[in-house]
Amino acid sequence: MVRALDRGAHPLLTAEPNRDLRDLRALGRMIGAAPVVGLGEATHGTHEFFSLKQRVFEYLVKEKGFTTFMLELNWGTGLQLNDYVLYGKGDPARIMRQEFQQNYRLFANQDYLRLIKWMRAYNEEHPKRPLQFMGDDIYFPHVRIFEDIFRYVRERGRPDLVPRLKALYDGLIPTTDFNTWEKRYDAKPMSERQRVQRQAEKALRLVTSLRRGAPPKAATWAEQQANVAFWIAKAHAAEDFSGPRDEAMALNTVRWLRHMNGKILLSAHNAHVGYLGEFPPHTFKRQGTWLRQILGPRYRGAGQCSGLQAG
Repeated sequence: MVRALDRGAHPLLTAEPNRDLRDLRALGRMIGAAPVVGLGEATHGTHEFFSLKQRVFEYLVKEKGFTTFMLELNWGTGLQLNDYVLYGKGDPARIMRQEFQQNYRLFANQDYLRLIKWMRAYNEEHPKRPLQFMGDDIYFPHVRIFEDIFRYVRERGRPDLVPRLKALYDGLIPTTDFNTWEKRYDAKPMSERQRVQRQAEKALRLVTSLRRGAPPKAATWAEQQANVAFWIAKAHAAEDFSGPRDEAMALNTVRWLRHMNGKILLSAHNAHVGYLGEFPPHTFKRQGTWLRQILGPRYRGAGQCSGLQAG
């Protein structure tokens, strides 16, 4: 086994970013022309994994034309941070302190803050080909999601539909922080959460019905926001949150790929980026499995243990 690894391994010179990138050319050959690359991590919270991801992203940006860093992070939080990356709007450190809670608290570190600031600096130097930072996860229904939906409906000349949509989204539109909302929402009876899911599905159909005559990009974006709201409701109404979560993360990634037409580095735990099937004791498909089924070889997964292993 050791001899086989020695023959196939390509040593990394360093895990730190802003260094020579020649040692990552072997990874580039393994990736080929795939527009979505999943880069895993064996643990959340290990400095070397986080810093190596920035280094790999730098390589993919400069050598492969990648433009999006997609993190296992709430969709709405990703939108907030992306405003900073694209336009310099807001304070990323403050956003991270406020919104990197619960499952995301280990991402609230200097490594990710450094990555986000590097992306902002890159965009200032390359305004014609900007980088974007996004999240694909669905734990929390960020208020930004609903603001975008209501703005689209008003722009379509149907402000009368906003009160109806607000009623359909009753229970989903957050009025508290992440921790408080999740505790209160998940404490509701299953029948109540299932009712909210049905209402979110009706809201999605209503938003989709406005597409005729609308600018295609605006319609697609509003429908994506409504889809995110629906999947949040669906996941929180399921007996096992993890199944709908992984499927939704995959769909969010695919929709972003198609909407932005840009290559994506997908960052998540090893279990989420692999595509070898189900992971006992769970019987649901993981994100990487969904992506492989939808995109085929256009999705390549890589895992990180003590080093980097290409899939």
